[in-house]
Amino acid sequence: MSELNTLKTEIDDLQMQLKILRKYRKMKAVHDELKTLSGRQAQKFRKEHSSELNDYGQCRQQILEWYPDKRIPTAEALEQKINALLQERLQKNIKFQTANQKSKDLANAQRTIEEFLRQERNGQEQNRRRKKNGDLE
Repeated sequence: MSELNTLKTEIDDLQMQLKILRKYRKMKAVHDELKTLSGRQAQKFRKEHSSELNDYGQCRQQILEWYPDKRIPTAEALEQKINALLQERLQKNIKFQTANQKSKDLANAQRTIEEFLRQERNGQEQNRRRKKNGDLE
């Protein structure tokens, strides 16, 4: 079960990274356009696109925290990794469900056996009481 939780956490983290990476790639175009401008044009562009440039800076900072070596994976590579982890989680979930069902079946069988033995003991106890009281069968 802990493996499933670990996989879920890892998948969630990668999905968040993918979302931010896509946003970063989208905002990078705005940043690159700003780099081509100078003077008043650059000031005007910064003013008009301040929210996009701010988003770009935040995304860039987050990505550099995740990838300090600046080897940023492509969105496709992250998607492939997420899909592989989803498949692994699916397989482990199937194994878990199978093991869980076997466990439930074994517990049910144990209860059935215990109930049967309890009834047998009760029957034997009643027979002993009858014989002790002098009753004949």
